[in-house]
Amino acid sequence: SPITSSFITKAGVSLSSPKCDAAGTLHWLERRPEEEGRSVVCREAAEAEARRASERGGVDVTPKSANVRTTVHEYGGDCFTLGPSGDGSIIYSNFADQRLYRLGPADNGYPFPLTPPGAYAEDRRYRFADGVLDEARQRLICVREDHTIPDPAKVENTICAVKLDGSGDMEVLESGHDFYAAPRLSPDGSTLAYVSWDFPNMPWDATELCVTAVDPKTGGLVDTKTVCGGMEDVVGGTGCFLGCRAGATSVLQPAWSPEGLLHFVCDMTGWYNLYQRSATGKLTNLYPRNAEFSGPHPGWHLGEQNFCFLPGGRIATTYKDKISGTGRSRLVLMSTSGGRAAEFGQEC
Repeated sequence: SPITSSFITKAGVSLSSPKCDAAGTLHWLERRPEEEGRSVVCREAAEAEARRASERGGVDVTPKSANVRTTVHEYGGDCFTLGPSGDGSIIYSNFADQRLYRLGPADNGYPFPLTPPGAYAEDRRYRFADGVLDEARQRLICVREDHTIPDPAKVENTICAVKLDGSGDMEVLESGHDFYAAPRLSPDGSTLAYVSWDFPNMPWDATELCVTAVDPKTGGLVDTKTVCGGMEDVVGGTGCFLGCRAGATSVLQPAWSPEGLLHFVCDMTGWYNLYQRSATGKLTNLYPRNAEFSGPHPGWHLGEQNFCFLPGGRIATTYKDKISGTGRSRLVLMSTSGGRAAEFGQEC
């Protein structure tokens, strides 16, 4: 038969985590069944690399010894970040040891460890995910999971800053909640947004979205405020998974527009709609619909984001029409100032 096991596994390569660097070069993650599920960071091949490009038009960035994957929250998620502007590097988590590495064109294929054994001896003691680069302070801000005490009840989640100099120096910026996700730095580097929640809630049950100022001298976080979400009501037995609190709100996927306004998805209406927080703190539902703008699996994996910013103050997002019973997927182009929007998609 012409249909071999190799043919099937090669056709089953999954693609995720598309990201563009400052030069507009596209990077993505490939998970390859024919390589025992190894995950590889790839980038768009240059014209001179066309002969060695894959059928997907990419070339491998990470070496064959690397498997780019994180096990934070066990589900994992976003496991690589683009490096400082203009240097063509990436920062990634390696599955075998759960350490962070930096790799750039000048490294000749030899990854530079950011969290080396000299910083802590035990592999997988710390796990890292969902990072954002703080270029001005030469550090990566990310979710860190601390397994120093292996008892699951003693594992600690924090938002942590990791130096990019290879010293392994780390600073805990936020702690106290059971889980954290989506640390996102504003374009001017002055404010950090993040999501947190506590057991027994899951992220699709109840979370808090916080913003906090970044101290310009120390890099620490000050004046933290909850701007949406929370779990103020008592347990009400409403049928939420694991008994989440009645009236609780789930807030996910924070992202800053190029103009410095915070956007996120939230289910305060019973549906995950897209919201904007103004400079004065006002929350606006940009496109009210009885529809989910969160993507198919909100909160399951770190790094999910179902909308992006386009030139000219526009946003692209999608939703699935559940009300009509058709299940049609819709692409929506809207303005960051709200108002009218254009929809495209499956019309019949």
